[in-house]
Amino acid sequence: MTTEELYEFDIRGYRIVRGALPSQEVAELNHLVDEGLKGDRPMSFDQLLLGPAFMELMARVETLKMLTHLLGQWFRFDHGFGLQMSREMKVNENLHGAPRDHQGADQYHWVQGRPYNGLVVVMYSLTTAVEGDGGFICVPGSHRASIDYRPPVDSPLVVNPTLNAGDMLVFTEALNHGSRQWTAPYPRRALVYKYSPGYSASSRWDLLEPYQALAATELQRELLRPPYVGLRTRRLWRFFAEFQQTGTKPPRGTAARDSSPALVAQGPIDRKSTRLNSSHAHISYAVFFLKK
Repeated sequence: MTTEELYEFDIRGYRIVRGALPSQEVAELNHLVDEGLKGDRPMSFDQLLLGPAFMELMARVETLKMLTHLLGQWFRFDHGFGLQMSREMKVNENLHGAPRDHQGADQYHWVQGRPYNGLVVVMYSLTTAVEGDGGFICVPGSHRASIDYRPPVDSPLVVNPTLNAGDMLVFTEALNHGSRQWTAPYPRRALVYKYSPGYSASSRWDLLEPYQALAATELQRELLRPPYVGLRTRRLWRFFAEFQQTGTKPPRGTAARDSSPALVAQGPIDRKSTRLNSSHAHISYAVFFLKK
């Protein structure tokens, strides 16, 4: 993330990436959802059970690269769901989420030049939601609020941003956010993926066990791991780095060589563009997969 992108997230608590998914991929995902749900229109559904494309989206490297700036290099997939709305459905209009909510897990603060988050939400919009149509709403900047207050959903403090099909919305769970009644003549559909710091779990981590058998790559399996403090993260990322560079796995139980070319390919991080305090090559595992 650039300094401008981090600044936008810092003051708003969310960021919209326009056109994150190409139109062809959006059409394919919608087709897979239609096939998987067999004509049903539930308000929520488990997208990871609908095919490999949804597991691939969980581990989308461009998204993971952004998340390293918000969660650090040690994070995991926490839980997710697909959602649908029609104007015939009754929506429980509400705002939830706040700084230090859920026993302090919903957090947002900066330390030594970088942000620290609790749960971070990534939502891919598969249909267009125009401002005023309902759906996602939030109170920009509320992730930094010092007063315990949630305005009513029709307050002028609440925004209902336009999300085009293919846009990606990223926000911290510490942001006051929620839903408003859907009013457009066409249905709303989105895919939600939530990520936690690697040491924590917002949802029960054992609920991810059924997805382990569906994971097709080491990166997907790594994202589905149980929460724990990652004391050996650089060793693990060296393993991924060497595998991507040579195509050969190091022997089990050994670390990849410190001199792996993929480790030093990027060089030191540009502090002006990232605001990360690091004087050495500090490479996220997502970068390794971008070099395939």
